Amino acid sequence: MSNNPQDHLIHRGNLRFFLAGGLLLGLVVFGIIFLNDDAAVGNPPADNGSAFTHTNASELLERTPDTESMEPEDLELSLEDLILAADSEEQLRALLREALPDREDAVIRALSQIDTDRFNLYWVEADLVDYLRESYGPVEGIKRLDPYLREEHPVLWNAGKNLLRLYGAQADAGALRSFVEDPINRSLVNVVAHDLGIQMARQDPLSAVATAEGLEGVSHQKMLNGALMEWYSQDYVAVAEYLNTVEPHAKYDDVTNAYVTKIKYNDPAVAMTWALAMQGTSYQRETVMEVADVWFNKDADAFQSWIDQLSDEELKGALVKQYDLSAN
Repeated sequence: MSNNPQDHLIHRGNLRFFLAGGLLLGLVVFGIIFLNDDAAVGNPPADNGSAFTHTNASELLERTPDTESMEPEDLELSLEDLILAADSEEQLRALLREALPDREDAVIRALSQIDTDRFNLYWVEADLVDYLRESYGPVEGIKRLDPYLREEHPVLWNAGKNLLRLYGAQADAGALRSFVEDPINRSLVNVVAHDLGIQMARQDPLSAVATAEGLEGVSHQKMLNGALMEWYSQDYVAVAEYLNTVEPHAKYDDVTNAYVTKIKYNDPAVAMTWALAMQGTSYQRETVMEVADVWFNKDADAFQSWIDQLSDEELKGALVKQYDLSAN
């Protein structure tokens, strides 16, 4: 061995290097063995839900019995339990896409119980709508959701609404009218009545209005508003002609107000006649005052002449005060 101090320093440095390298290699080998042992005893890797693919959803479903109830000692999860235990929208969608074709009833039953506050279910609803529409068509798809629609569970209720909107956009006016008028469908129709009124009016405005006039309760007003406003967007003169054939009523106030807004600048006198025909809505007086403002600024003399003929003393007093006019 050399007696040179420099050689001793080099030797010690090499020794440290080899010792460090050996320690590092040992740690790596130990880590590999430890991780393999961990996997062997069934400890799952960390998972944020995104790794829950169609493949392992399918594997889980293959282990899931078809029976609705299980013995307490059975360690397998039922399909409903699997769905209710999903901890992300991705997991739930994967399970549904695998399960729906063969176990539809169980899936729908589970969705009627799911906690809607756990995570966003928008795409779950969309997947369900797509499946039912493609498998049965909108109307039969809606029927598959009974009786859960009557309970108004959010996931199934939203799916039913979207199916009905799809149906309204596709069905002929006669078939849609029959569906809407069937009392069995009334609760669901109530929710989307406005949309249905619009969709029906795009095909046949008069039929849509007639259908709405034949309904009762919430559906009546919502569908009538939708139909009339859609018809108004197509031909506001035709709507005015229709309104001239019916008794004034508050249910026509929305479309009447729209018509007044449309014509008040060109013909404030006629617009005022329509505004005064509005019945009982909170904005009727506001509409009258808006027309008065336009009329006064356009033709103050004609406005004064109309004021002189006005029989509503309360309104006359308000207008005289508003525009500093004389009252005859």
